[in-house]
Formats: sequence, structure tokens, C-alpha cells
Amino acid sequence: VTYFIMRYRDMITRQVANGQSVGPNLNATHAGSHGFEIEGNYDLTQKLSLTFNATFLQSHLEDTAFDRQSKFVNTPDKKASGTIHYVLNDKFDMLTTVRFVGKRWSSNLTREQLSQAVITNFVFNYRPFRYTEWSFRIENAFDEVNYESIGFSPVPRNMWLTYTWKR
Repeated sequence: VTYFIMRYRDMITRQVANGQSVGPNLNATHAGSHGFEIEGNYDLTQKLSLTFNATFLQSHLEDTAFDRQSKFVNTPDKKASGTIHYVLNDKFDMLTTVRFVGKRWSSNLTREQLSQAVITNFVFNYRPFRYTEWSFRIENAFDEVNYESIGFSPVPRNMWLTYTWKR
């Protein structure tokens, strides 16, 4: 478990709308964030392991050119992820990662917040020889709306097939 607190003086911020910077940079005389993060992993068996991470954050900008006290743009108050990793044998393994991204401001020009999102990835690995690996990855498998923005997997649903040779 980690607790953090950060305070900024004269933080330069920008107006953001739909993930794009618009207008001039602005000076936030005072800004800050605080929260905590918890992380853990556990091996259920020699072949099956779980990993978990959660972050809870409060942020604020004060004394800016904005007409209200605002929060950091595209910075969710809550984030969490969990991974299940299964090793079938020395040649095959697979993992599933589920990430939750909480509500966050999409712009400091409006009061609109982006909805929460759940992003699910699947990865299947095959190592036929000592120095080679094939990976098949499905990213963002179920999020049809694709709420994501800066800092949170901006790619839409996609699949990758990769080959790696390491010596």
C-alpha cells in the first residue's frame, strides 16, 4: 500500500476538449493530488497466478483562468486492474487483464465527464523453440463504445500476431 500527496505551484495546464489541447496554456497557481495505491500478487498454484492493482486519487486545480475549481483532465479518481496468468507448460501460457477506468473530466471547458470503462485484453503465447515466441493478443475485447482517451489505451479493439526471436 502506498499513500501519496503531491502539491504544485505555478503548474502549467492546458485547456483540453475531446482529448485535444485547445487554446493557450494556463497557469494554475496551486494544484495538487493525493491518494493511495494498493498492489498485490498471489500464486494460486505453480501454474496459476493473480495480480491486482487499484489507485484512488483526488486532484484539484486552483486559481486558474477557469471559471471554477477543476480537476486534472483525463485523470480518473479510480483505476483498477487485475491479471490472471496461466502457464499450461513450458511452451504455452495465456493471460487475461481487465482494467477499470473510473469517471474523469473530458475537458476543463465543460462539466462533461467521460463514463467509466472496462478494458479487457487476452494474450496467448507459444514458444516452440528456446529462442522464439509467437503471441496472439486481443486488445480491448469487449469495450464497443471505446471510451478511452489520453493515457488509457487509445487504440480501438484490435488483434495482434507477433513473432519474436531472441538470442
